Amino acid sequence: MNKVFLAGKVSSMPDLRKTDSGVSVCDFVMAAESGNGDHRRTDYIKIVVWGAAGEAAFDVLKQGSSCVVCGRLQIRTVDKSDKRLYYTEVVSEEIKFM
Repeated sequence: MNKVFLAGKVSSMPDLRKTDSGVSVCDFVMAAESGNGDHRRTDYIKIVVWGAAGEAAFDVLKQGSSCVVCGRLQIRTVDKSDKRLYYTEVVSEEIKFM
């Protein structure tokens, strides 16, 4: 099973673009805190939202907005200049604006 639940704040302005086939895709970075006390940390996680939900996310979310994302973890690879780069992101299946 590949399921991720995150609650946090948008740390970068959302970006909206369209694929060559005309499908909307919105991406942004979410700051999600974990741990407690002296072991508290913040992770910055790229979120990808497709279709009409992506358009809604772009319209509603701004830097500092709170939201909850349910989705799946995805790791993409890109070969660039004789290096293989790995990108980890969460593909949203459901998003709630707070």
